[in-house]
Amino acid sequence: MKTTCQDIINAMEAFAPERLKEEWDNMGFMLGSREKVVKRALVALEINDGVALEAEKMRADMIITHHPLIFRGLKSVTGDDAAGRRLLSLIKNETAVYSAHTSLDAAEGGVNDALCDAIGLIDIEPLAPSRLDGYKWGVGRVGVLPNETPLHEIAVKIKNVLNAEFATVSGDSKKMVKRAGVCSGAGSDMLRFAIDKGCDFYVTGDVTHHFAQNAVDSDIGLIGLTHYDSEVIITPVIRDLLNEYFNQNGFDARAFASEFDGATIRLVH
Repeated sequence: MKTTCQDIINAMEAFAPERLKEEWDNMGFMLGSREKVVKRALVALEINDGVALEAEKMRADMIITHHPLIFRGLKSVTGDDAAGRRLLSLIKNETAVYSAHTSLDAAEGGVNDALCDAIGLIDIEPLAPSRLDGYKWGVGRVGVLPNETPLHEIAVKIKNVLNAEFATVSGDSKKMVKRAGVCSGAGSDMLRFAIDKGCDFYVTGDVTHHFAQNAVDSDIGLIGLTHYDSEVIITPVIRDLLNEYFNQNGFDARAFASEFDGATIRLVH
């Protein structure tokens, strides 16, 4: 059976409903026609030049991303800047785009749960309450390690399991920790919830000096990742979700996880 963009949107909406998004967010169907037939769908964290070229080479009909293709208002779409050139290229190649942003952060089984699974946390509960009545999960998670572990040791494990180029540690690296707060992406504003929940350490991305100092002053260990490394783990999850959906419903489409390394921060040795 033929697969349309709307079929894929339905699958994504069932997994991460748009109503879960934060009020400031811009997400959903970004580009294309809902009736377009899709045979190949590419799943990526975001659309950069590398992903756009990858989609073109594999003749992807649709790209599903976590980061929105269009986040802030556009006043023009021209070849004068990178964002405009990418949009023009996608339009030329008739590549549709759907982005599930903060809805995928909050959704059960979404980005934060994938990160908890990778770390090896159990007894998962919400870090922050949902802003929707009747929905359990908000942004972020709390979980526990099976055993107390030195902060440095768990940081090394996280780095390795995520295949990250590096991870940072703030606080006493020898401190024995067990209860963790987790927030994928930029989670500095969620640190207070981890403290209130009695977490021994907190894992997030985009760690700055002042954020780390706040964690140290609050006596909570902090493991820092790049924004990219804390979230790209969701791409194979969505690929598998869509392929299962296609198989169960007799659709003839197939989803692929992007193989392009979109990391923008490198460690100089």
